[in-house]
Amino acid sequence: MAGAVEVRDQQVIGTPASRIPSLDGLRGVAIALVLVWHGFFGQFVRSNILQKFWWIGSLSWSGVDLFFVLSGFLIGGILLDARQSPNYFSTFYCRRAFRILPLYAVLLLAYVILRPTVAGDWFALQVTSVPLAAFLTFTQNFWMAVPANFGGGAGITWSLAIEEQFYLLAPLVVRCLNRRGLLRVLITVVVGAPLLRLLILWKIKDGGIATYVLMPCRADALSIGVLCAIAMRSSIAGKVTRLGLPLTIALALPLLWLSWCRYTPFSWPMASFGYSLLALFYGGCLLLSVSHSASWLEWKPLRWLGSIAYGT
Repeated sequence: MAGAVEVRDQQVIGTPASRIPSLDGLRGVAIALVLVWHGFFGQFVRSNILQKFWWIGSLSWSGVDLFFVLSGFLIGGILLDARQSPNYFSTFYCRRAFRILPLYAVLLLAYVILRPTVAGDWFALQVTSVPLAAFLTFTQNFWMAVPANFGGGAGITWSLAIEEQFYLLAPLVVRCLNRRGLLRVLITVVVGAPLLRLLILWKIKDGGIATYVLMPCRADALSIGVLCAIAMRSSIAGKVTRLGLPLTIALALPLLWLSWCRYTPFSWPMASFGYSLLALFYGGCLLLSVSHSASWLEWKPLRWLGSIAYGT
């Protein structure tokens, strides 16, 4: 089950005025993957012929992982560029609030109004294990992890909860640590997140959903994005972007194998090392996009889709 991730700001590369159109296209790819998963590949098909080819899109749910990498890159870059600003925290949180809360409030209001009035199971409105207070505090992912249940129609907001928890921690870490300390923390998170997921899978029955929806378990993707943002602001930016193509090629084969095996997002192979492989793969895609090696990402319809990704 993919989710709703808010990634709107365009990142600064080199100078504050620069804008990379291909990042909008990459965001468009992310939301397109989420849409095709919910509309097609995440659905059961009875046709034997279709089932033979359905493995092709069995990883399309990972569009949300691309969102996480993009978010780490974009938000991390914003924080790095503004870390000496006297209005560092107020500016960041005001921008996030204005971008996220209005549409989120409309969604929750519609959920509260419709749930008691709609008969049957339309949009899963009758099935929820998550209290409204959890949605209001962006802690719904914890309520989903414990019973291993997404909690109904507003369950799509699990990934937005991850983003909000990332927003709480990232500004403090970027502000308080120097570059070397920040690198150490990020690398530790990239290595530690899959170990945490393995521990949860080992200790908790039906722990696959917990590894999917909890922020510490998905922090490797966010941290890889921040690492890319740091690298693009260093003297080795050119060398780093050239890693994009070999990285994506090297990881394509194991990901094709995972897709062929049709592992679910909550399976041992995916929850243990699969998320990390996806994050690294999408990190390579990100580097390709910022190096302008993927000009097709600047296709206007794709960029338009990326510009409305959060609302979609």
